[in-house]
Amino acid sequence: MNRISERLKQIGKNQSWLAQRTGISRGHISNIVNNKIQHPRIHTACKITKALGPLSDFDYLWDYNEN
Repeated sequence: MNRISERLKQIGKNQSWLAQRTGISRGHISNIVNNKIQHPRIHTACKITKALGPLSDFDYLWDYNEN
């Protein structure tokens, strides 16, 4: 389970809710949650982080380290 899934579970929400809340398609959210897209665009990552609430931390949800 990735960190977005963990956070959704903590707040009692699902991917459909996240898609509706962010305006990002359900399929795209699913691809991100299932790690088919590991580094979404910053704008997308920010929308998701904001939707997941005040306890969401960008650095925790996303690993944008240069490796």
